[in-house]
Amino acid sequence: PRIEGETGTVSVPGSTQEVPVRYEIRELADVQPSHNAQTFQPNPRYQWLNDRHYDREKAYQHEIAANSTGYSFKPARLINNSDTAETGPPVIDENGNVLGGNSRTMMLTRFYDAGHGNAYKAELLKQAAIYGLDPKDILTKKFKQPILVRVIADEEFVNQQLITALNVTGTRALTPQERAIAESGGMSEA
Repeated sequence: PRIEGETGTVSVPGSTQEVPVRYEIRELADVQPSHNAQTFQPNPRYQWLNDRHYDREKAYQHEIAANSTGYSFKPARLINNSDTAETGPPVIDENGNVLGGNSRTMMLTRFYDAGHGNAYKAELLKQAAIYGLDPKDILTKKFKQPILVRVIADEEFVNQQLITALNVTGTRALTPQERAIAESGGMSEA
């Protein structure tokens, strides 16, 4: 099942490009992140190449595991109307491949697998109207594990370069010197 909602745009970090999207509710099993949420191995059903190597980078794995527990998972990370791919609903192509938001999709998968999905569903029902979705439709379609996504319907925009661009952070990283100064502020006098 899927339910279509309003349209909008996603801003590509570090550029002026905006990509048209449509909000949808889909079954989580129909959305393909680049890597398996439990093993972090590449997902054979994923049709693109993700620049992030979740199978090799322990920091990515730790972040996903730590932020998908019943205590730390925040539905608002996935259900908000941010216009960037850095937060909010994952950005997918028509086939369900996650172009931006792979970590968040894996976190939600782990959250559902741990039996905590009701918190996400409750937030989704609460905010559905913002995205042009009727909560009653979500309930009557009997989704097992619903997920709010942003679908890029126009294939003209979907390519490998877009995946790379959606993985860029919109804010500029601190230089090593700036980071050292910022971290030194947390040190004690001793």
